[in-house]
Amino acid sequence: MTEPMNYRRSKIAAVLVVGLAMIAGGCGKTPVQKVKDHMFGDVTLDQAYGKLLNDPVWRKVKIDKVNYIQVSGTLKVSGEAFDVNYAYRQRPPAAAYVKYDGNRYEADALAELLADIFIMYGLAL
Repeated sequence: MTEPMNYRRSKIAAVLVVGLAMIAGGCGKTPVQKVKDHMFGDVTLDQAYGKLLNDPVWRKVKIDKVNYIQVSGTLKVSGEAFDVNYAYRQRPPAAAYVKYDGNRYEADALAELLADIFIMYGLAL
């Protein structure tokens, strides 16, 4: 027995609507893009790191069998290497740890470290 044509069309339309809603809601974004687009105050993380780093590079990395989204570059004000690894599967994405000036800082120190850098060099978001 064949299904009525209108029923089949409505099923196809429903699948298309759900698919488009998922894409519009961010489900079609890559993990890197989701972290870059996450809001940090009034700016995205991408914009914030763009103000802080020379040519920030965003990529998915695997460190000790754990996947992270990493943003890396050199500080605009000092030229020192700066890397942040985000546990991107968490909502919102959470910084796991930071490497700065040859030292590793745990996530709970990131906000203080960034505040110190912004104050020390007179930067503003």
